[in-house]
Amino acid sequence: MKNVIIYTRVSTDDQALNGFSLPHQLKTLTDYCTLLGYNLIKHFQDDFSAKTFERPEYLKLEQYCKANKKDVDLILFTRWDRFSRQCEFALSKIRMFQKIGIEVNSLEQKVDYSALEHKILLSIYLSSPESENDKISLRTIEGSRRARIEGCWTGPPFGYNNHRVGNKSTLELNEKAELVLKAFKLLSTGLRNSEAIRKELYKEGLKLHKQAFLNLIRNITYTGKILVKEWKKEEMEIVEGLHPAIISEDLFFHVQRVLDKRNRLKDKIKIQNEHFPLRGHLECKVCGGNLTASASTSRNKDRHFYYHCQKGCKERFRADEANHAFEEYLTSLQFPEELEELYTFIVKDVFSSRSGDKENQIKKFREDIAKNQVLLESTEDKFISNQINDVQYKSISNRYKSVIRERMSRRTNSIFLLYKSIKTDLVSIESKKASISTGLSTMAPEAGLEPATL
Repeated sequence: MKNVIIYTRVSTDDQALNGFSLPHQLKTLTDYCTLLGYNLIKHFQDDFSAKTFERPEYLKLEQYCKANKKDVDLILFTRWDRFSRQCEFALSKIRMFQKIGIEVNSLEQKVDYSALEHKILLSIYLSSPESENDKISLRTIEGSRRARIEGCWTGPPFGYNNHRVGNKSTLELNEKAELVLKAFKLLSTGLRNSEAIRKELYKEGLKLHKQAFLNLIRNITYTGKILVKEWKKEEMEIVEGLHPAIISEDLFFHVQRVLDKRNRLKDKIKIQNEHFPLRGHLECKVCGGNLTASASTSRNKDRHFYYHCQKGCKERFRADEANHAFEEYLTSLQFPEELEELYTFIVKDVFSSRSGDKENQIKKFREDIAKNQVLLESTEDKFISNQINDVQYKSISNRYKSVIRERMSRRTNSIFLLYKSIKTDLVSIESKKASISTGLSTMAPEAGLEPATL
């Protein structure tokens, strides 16, 4: 007589769509065991997805089998998709159970392990649910992307609630929207960092942790737009959303520039000892090797720092004097004012050539928007003066409104891409311009090249 463990599983979608109810599975399996005279020793039941084996009851089943492998002959379920929807993981688990002498099988899709071709049949049974999952996932991604392109949104960000306009899902403002606006206005001043502002607004009801707040202030959704991410061969784009804006585009992009300037990464020279910033960069006059550095203590317990050769040469001098001499050398390399002006002119010329096409596009979109707004107003005047009827007015005005929305969306997209493409260059240029304006000597203290105080 076989000792059998039965396993039943259902997810919410399975039960709602396919009727794979847990009582039905349990009755079918127990009736089968009774019919064949099997000894039913345990029943484990899950209501988790089968995409992974991280399911509470399945883990208990596996633990029980390992502890009682001599008392278990068969793990039985109705169909293979009850056991797993991931072919690779499922085969690994089946092999694991086989090694401890336990068979894993399905009532409705039974596999004869004694047959040479059983692996082919088993692979078909296990890959079918996985393939079905992939199809569902693909349809979900495509549907979500299509909805976003149409301006729809699900899963409200802070400051919004879910809302439906006809059969379309979008967003509506809630009482927290004012906090979002306040956050952007405070950030736009550049006087405080984002964490200080988050802590202040947290007390007023903006209950977000650090990363969630950083995501909020980078989210273009608050301008009334929707970012549709790149997918397959389709490029990223920004479209006009159906939801109302909390902040203006100008405020959003200004805040992004403020944040980027604050988050600018500065190259830092790592120094093991602040007294020896030049260690490894000085050369011995005698042997040509690199100088090392060390400290010595005088009779009155004062510490003195020196650069010296590590090969026994007599090359040796005070570290503070060498550091000071190097800093004076950097000071002498300060650029004259006329070179700074020339550099600024070159930078402007480079930016103009890089961003010219995008700026022309943005200008063209603005002109198209203004032109169609004039035409729309003219249409409204004609309707008011009875020159066109209601049907004609709706048809013409909808056409102009559609063009305006499309041009506004493309204008925003161009602004976003222009900002994204040149912000790295802006940071680099600001850094270089600062170096020219203040002289290379200011780089020394930042790098730890200040002479030690003895």
